[in-house]
Amino acid sequence: MRIIAIANQKGGCGKTTTAINLAAALAFVQKRVLLIDLDPQGHATCGLGVKAEALSRTVYDLLRESGQALGISDALVTVSSFLHLIPSHVVLSVIEQELAGVSGRENKLMNQLNQISSNYEFVIIDCPPNLGILTFNALRASDEVIIPIEPSFFSLHGLAKIFETIESLSQITKKNIRIHALLTRYEPRIKLAQEVLAEVKRHFQDRTFSSQIRENIKLREAAAAGKSIIDYDRKSTGFQDYMNLAIETIERGIRIAIEPQEEAGEKQDVSANGEAVRETFSELAKIEINPESETITQSADAKQFQETSPASAVETETLTQCNEAPHPALGGILFSYQGSQVREVLIAGDFNHWVPEAMTKTETDSDLWHKVISVEPGTYRYKFLVDGEWKIDPTHTQIEENRYGGINSVIRVE
Repeated sequence: MRIIAIANQKGGCGKTTTAINLAAALAFVQKRVLLIDLDPQGHATCGLGVKAEALSRTVYDLLRESGQALGISDALVTVSSFLHLIPSHVVLSVIEQELAGVSGRENKLMNQLNQISSNYEFVIIDCPPNLGILTFNALRASDEVIIPIEPSFFSLHGLAKIFETIESLSQITKKNIRIHALLTRYEPRIKLAQEVLAEVKRHFQDRTFSSQIRENIKLREAAAAGKSIIDYDRKSTGFQDYMNLAIETIERGIRIAIEPQEEAGEKQDVSANGEAVRETFSELAKIEINPESETITQSADAKQFQETSPASAVETETLTQCNEAPHPALGGILFSYQGSQVREVLIAGDFNHWVPEAMTKTETDSDLWHKVISVEPGTYRYKFLVDGEWKIDPTHTQIEENRYGGINSVIRVE
């Protein structure tokens, strides 16, 4: 379970918008997601159309001194099949005074989340715009922090304080909290925005998301309607940006999973391992086709990686080749995937703006899935989403490293 805090003490940087829409985008690709609204203003709650005043319990009840007998499930609100919410209410604003002097007050959220570690793949925490006990609880519980940064030099100036807080917490807990920088409200045509992006990349280096969230009125309309951009407008740039962010977040998790485990008491250097991670993905993608046996096999290094990597990493399997590499068919290009005991296969790529589309089984008892995609001539990158795991096309040898350190399959249509 990856626990990610969305934090920045500066208001107006798109923090809550990112929490809502990243959570919804991850749920859209069928990741089990819990969104925790830890802001007394409750904007993430109302931004999903939930009226906290009508609820019997909110996050306040889980954190208050007398709430030790309650669990996460006691305050859950179901938003969709894959997205749950722990709502917030203005009463949360008194929690800092109530917990003053209480032993272990900074661990309350972490203790709650430890009880549900197998229930979700992602926990997204929307922090308040300050660095008080609530934000400290979120950082204490989290393994990662996304810092939304709007393109202004005032936002850069305010980063020092949150860095200081994270560094202090890391020293106290001896826990390496990974930091990711995300540029929000980005206008690529404005020179100031370009300069801020360059400064963020210089400061954060490979910890800066390649995805940027562009300024988009549809994001504000969605919040006003009490919906995520995923449910409000799937043709908007806001939808595209948050889907890109979700995919990059998933693939960054894969990179984290395969990095060498740190020595006791030592911190990992993410940037130093970047080249090794890219090389590992390259080895993982070395697939050899044996035309005589009609089977697909992995390189020795890829096999060793698969045997030693965690289950959440990208898997490449030894499959019986279906002899169905992408090829022209009536209505477009026919894509196929074959795998035993597979419940669901989706396909996403440049041809559908990376929005996963369901593939169909040829027969009820068959292991072969297929879908015809209508495409214009050109070059397209794509992947399969097999039971929630991203996989390259095992029938197609043409691949390309993507900007997140992963591998995409590539097809060229004449």
